[in-house]
Amino acid sequence: MTAQPWPAINTVLRRLGEDGERRYERLLWISHDSETLLFINVFDPFAQPFFLSKIEFSEDWQADTLTALQDENTAEGVEVLARCRPPLFFNGGAAATSNEGDAQRRALETAWLGLTPILDAGPEQYLQPSKRRPLIRSAALKAGVSEKTIRRWLRTYLQLGQTKNALVPAYARRGGKGKPREYTGRKLGRPSVRGQLNPEVEGINVTGRTAEKLVLGINRHYIRGGRTPEQAYQATLEDSFSDEDWTGGYPVPVLWPAHRCPTKTQFLYWMKKTKYGDLAKHLTQTVGERRYGRELRPHMGRDKRRVSGPGEVYVGDGMVVPIHLLNGINPAFLNRFPKVYVFVDAFSARWVGVCVTYENLNYHSAKLALYNAASDKTDFLARYGIHDAEFAAGYLPSKLHIDGGEFANGQIRHIAEHLGLAFMQDPPYRPDLKGLVEGAISSLKRMLVARLDGTERSRKRTPGEHDVKLDARFTLDEFTWALLRTMQHMNKFRRLSLDFLDEDMLRDGVQPFPDEIWAWGLTHRPQHRRVVDATELALSLLPVGKARVTSSGLSYKNNMYWSQRGDDEQWWGREREREYKGSRTGPRYVEVSYDPWRMDQLYLRIPGEQTHEICTLKDHHSAFQARSFVDYDEWTVNQKALKQEGEQHIRQGTANYNADLQHQAARVEGRLQVHRAGRSKAARATVDAALQASEKALRREEDALSTILVPSDEPPHATSHPQRSAGYIAPPTFMDLLRSTPRRTK
Repeated sequence: MTAQPWPAINTVLRRLGEDGERRYERLLWISHDSETLLFINVFDPFAQPFFLSKIEFSEDWQADTLTALQDENTAEGVEVLARCRPPLFFNGGAAATSNEGDAQRRALETAWLGLTPILDAGPEQYLQPSKRRPLIRSAALKAGVSEKTIRRWLRTYLQLGQTKNALVPAYARRGGKGKPREYTGRKLGRPSVRGQLNPEVEGINVTGRTAEKLVLGINRHYIRGGRTPEQAYQATLEDSFSDEDWTGGYPVPVLWPAHRCPTKTQFLYWMKKTKYGDLAKHLTQTVGERRYGRELRPHMGRDKRRVSGPGEVYVGDGMVVPIHLLNGINPAFLNRFPKVYVFVDAFSARWVGVCVTYENLNYHSAKLALYNAASDKTDFLARYGIHDAEFAAGYLPSKLHIDGGEFANGQIRHIAEHLGLAFMQDPPYRPDLKGLVEGAISSLKRMLVARLDGTERSRKRTPGEHDVKLDARFTLDEFTWALLRTMQHMNKFRRLSLDFLDEDMLRDGVQPFPDEIWAWGLTHRPQHRRVVDATELALSLLPVGKARVTSSGLSYKNNMYWSQRGDDEQWWGREREREYKGSRTGPRYVEVSYDPWRMDQLYLRIPGEQTHEICTLKDHHSAFQARSFVDYDEWTVNQKALKQEGEQHIRQGTANYNADLQHQAARVEGRLQVHRAGRSKAARATVDAALQASEKALRREEDALSTILVPSDEPPHATSHPQRSAGYIAPPTFMDLLRSTPRRTK
């Protein structure tokens, strides 16, 4: 292991104590034999130089207890090193020959002349404690100041780098700007003209309750009331610094004397402090959070980081195109506004991908635009009669610069894992952070949308004015053709600013056109150009979910799917066995992809492989065969709403049912009281076979279906047999004889 080189003189070092406390020291001097080193604590107002031996320093240096603090890229380095530098003059420069800051220069020269006799003796003299005191005493007598002042000057000189400018007075660090003042009862600030004439009416300090009254008046009358500062000041005086006079039968504010009221200057100071102390809060309260975020938020922008080549970063965004289109099935009807999601290459400002749809701007539209940008578009463009091999080329980028809404966190993780993409997300309502694509979209609207028939204007239509809906001429396919043709034209002939050209492009004579910059980048900087198989790309862009393995199949969104892999590996039987044994292990889930517009299939992802297996919807869920997951989700929401609406009806039916049961039980209970009278529990628990047989026979006659076949004009028991005499007795049947046979006893 190579030993670390020792720090140079004036280096600031950080020492870590045993309790984790950090102390910052400056190396002042190293002896000729390097056996002794001298340090001083840079932030201790009473610090004195102290010595360390070579052995002590080496132990701390090698153990990283003592480390050099020269890295200004860290927050700690920026803060500490800034405090260890000499103060600046008021004009912002560090040169002692400035024409400004006369008071600072005079103080600097006085301190420098006072320390000159000590510094001329050399560090070997004034850094030794035994020799430093006589030098300080002699310098104090010569300069006409106290020894304490000389010590303070010397300490400041050593702590701030042993330079002359270390003695510059830090006037900029003094005072209490922005800090609350402590009041002792005396009026602070410059006396007013009235106070100069009469000290008893010099005015008031705005503290405590007075400040609360001012802030209340500012918020009520200026911020929320929308009054002018003069009107708000007058209303605040009338509300909080007055008495009421009811002489006329109604209250009239009688203002207090002027020396008891805050002045207008004080009111304006607090108005500025209240309003602009948190300008974002004020504007949000005034115009609303949404409008503030979209229109009034400060445009800080992003660092202008030059991308190294084409395909490194694609910037994506969506827009609603305010144009009325004809229905593609029946052009006699209109459709709503189309939505467009686009991707632009950050290196060349070239249109690389687009999706035109009637669906909302969500993950689905963004993924279609990304698929269009990363795949070959020859067939896609041929559908619209456009043949341009350069425009049709597609490459997968290394990074995507998008909003946070289109790609949910789970989808970002999935795409990042399978396609190796990095994501740069911006907060909402910050179009300034994606100025490239926002500017391209604005140019596209000016060039195409504004000149098409059926485009809505920004202002509302007045009564009697021509309705632009009647001017609709295009279907969605025809509008898509116009959009693609415009993008192709802009890629070839839209002149960009020279900021897109670097030194190499200028040397090669590249002109600032998107296609020309793109072609030059593919030739000279092709490191980010990636081509992905269309099947793998499509599978990676599909949304992912978790399907549960059950004993009946794969369950996803309450629908069952069949999988050949599940059959081969006996997933269903193992799950049934787990349920039967009551295993404590939870159900098994597998990762699947799905197309939101096709519900009849799932795509089972094979772990560790870039392949998939198609899972089909089972027959008993065939009602959703021709549906999409979007339709199914809407249907599920509607079913939940209907269930909630019908919940009260079901509860009312249950209440009626319970009431009927209770009424029937009460009626039967009253009847049983009569039959149970005088009978024991044993008698009531005995079954009478003869009575049960009689009731059974009666029930047979009532339940017999043959009674339905008997004509209504005939008696129910009429038969065609001859009439028998009343004394006739039928012969016993076999069952009668069997019943009459006495039982054999053991």
